[in-house]
Parts: sequence; C-alpha cells; structure tokens
Amino acid sequence: STHPSATADGSPPQMATTRLERGSLLVGGRELLSQCPPEATLRAGVADAAPGAAFLGARAAAPSSRHVFSLGTIPKGWRWLSLFKLKIWWMAPKTGADTAGVPAETQMLLLEKTGNGVEDTVYALMLPVLDGDFRASLQGSPENELQFCFESGDPDVQTMDAVDAVFVNSGDNPFKLMKESIKILSKIKGTFSHIESKEVYINRPLQT
Repeated sequence: STHPSATADGSPPQMATTRLERGSLLVGGRELLSQCPPEATLRAGVADAAPGAAFLGARAAAPSSRHVFSLGTIPKGWRWLSLFKLKIWWMAPKTGADTAGVPAETQMLLLEKTGNGVEDTVYALMLPVLDGDFRASLQGSPENELQFCFESGDPDVQTMDAVDAVFVNSGDNPFKLMKESIKILSKIKGTFSHIESKEVYINRPLQT
C-alpha cells in the first residue's frame, strides 16, 4: 500500500488527518477543496479513532437566520455522488465532477479521487448536519463554488457562527467510510443511532 503506517509513537500519520491550510482543504493527503475563503473554519480531531473526521464551518459578518457560505472549489480529478432532497419527502441521487453541478439541498456528498492504482484511491465524505437550532445543506453555485446553506427557519433565531455545519471524513473504502462516519456522528450528536445500535423488532406469530 502507498498509504503511510502509524508513526513510532502510535499516532496516525499526518496524511490521514483533515487540514485547512493556505486556502486548501486537505483530506487523505489530497486537496479536496481549493480557493477556500478566509471565513471558512475547520474543527479537527473530533474522533480519536478517525483522525480524518472534522467539522467545516464559517463565520459571517452579521447575524442572520439564513446564511450561504462558500467552502471553495472541488479541483479536477474528483468525481462525486450526491444524495439530495428532490422534494420534502423524497431523496434522489446525482453524479458529476464539476462543483457547479452539486444539487441544492444535498444531504450527502461522497467524493472519489483515483491515483495510479486501486490503493491510491481516496474517498471523502461530506455530511451537512444539524448544528444547534440550524440545519445545513450543500449546493454548487454558478461560480463553480461548493456552498453550504445554514438556516434556522425562524427569522428570530439568528447566528453569526456555523461551527459544526458539515462533517468531513476520508478513507480508502467508501462502504467502511460511510458506516464509520455515521457511527461517529451518532456518538457526537447523540440525536440518532446507527442501525447496529437499534433494537430489532421480530414479528412472532401469536400463541394460540
């Protein structure tokens, strides 16, 4: 494998972490977003077992009940799968490669960047989440920017800060990445449970 192993003291390699530096969001050693604006923020180290897990956010100049923040542009070489709200009660998938094509009301964005071989492939997962009284969703813009919409739905509930708006994680297996990320979010948020933690109802026939 081309992925580095743990360091001598047992800590994860820096490549596995998610970092926001010099206007770039780096995941798994790859640039996931370029031209990140100064107002974009990153809270890393949210899960000991997953060094790549982090939260993206942003800070506005003034409080509001609805903000639209830019996160930057998805560089060439990535392709994505979006799950977005087609209607209030209906979700639909869409695939693409350009940032502008990410649908409004995207609830999950899974991205893939291939390298020279299978072992060089990196997957990134972006999940907009509930943050206090606000909900987040992802969308592309005509300016080819990836944005997140942050809204409370109540004009009297306002904020300037979106701290934990978009969960980000990365890995080399998309199925494992999805499963582990949902478990991490469940533990952090405490508002839902992964299916493995739920009690399974067994429909037994009535005794006669």
